[in-house]
Amino acid sequence: MTVTIELSPEMERFISEKLDRGEFRSADEMMRAALQRMVEEEAEAVETEALLREAEESGEYMELNDAVWTSIEADAFEEAARRKATI
Repeated sequence: MTVTIELSPEMERFISEKLDRGEFRSADEMMRAALQRMVEEEAEAVETEALLREAEESGEYMELNDAVWTSIEADAFEEAARRKATI
């Protein structure tokens, strides 16, 4: 498929600079890379939204303040010490 687009002077300069620095061999290659990145970012956003929805539906909300993190850290150290003692 061939698509023709009109670019602003700023976008033309941007592409020219990338090509001049050798980051891409052609404007076509650069556009394909940009579109591929957009596809990947969209897929990541969909995955993130699904994970957030799952987290919201998984149980009661719990604020993770400094006291909670300190407790989690203490529990982790205790568990590590317990495991080390059984080796």
